[in-house]
Amino acid sequence: MINAVFNEAVRDKKLIESPCTGIEVPAVVHAADFVLPTAGQLDGLAAEVPARWAASVWLMFGCGLRVGEALAVNVGCRSGDGRTLRVREQVSTTAQLRPLKFRKRGDFRDVPLPRYVSEALDK
Repeated sequence: MINAVFNEAVRDKKLIESPCTGIEVPAVVHAADFVLPTAGQLDGLAAEVPARWAASVWLMFGCGLRVGEALAVNVGCRSGDGRTLRVREQVSTTAQLRPLKFRKRGDFRDVPLPRYVSEALDK
């Protein structure tokens, strides 16, 4: 980006030469495609963790919750219509309930609750 700015300055005759001349830039690295797990794979993963944590697999995948947030979700977090999840706290590394990351006690965030996640929570 900075190279393009200096090259433009040279073309506009604002600079005689770009200070970026002769600097090698690193090669572009292309990331591999991101592959999402199937419902069967998620069911398998949820079946392998302790039962009290099984719902967290679906909450992290379907709602984008962090691990600590998913572990802190309880039945009181669902909205009345069941389409929204109100995340109020998270479990800390010392297994204590704490305010959400970058939030004060009492703050919350509402996230959409997809039907398939809601159904998994009902199991």
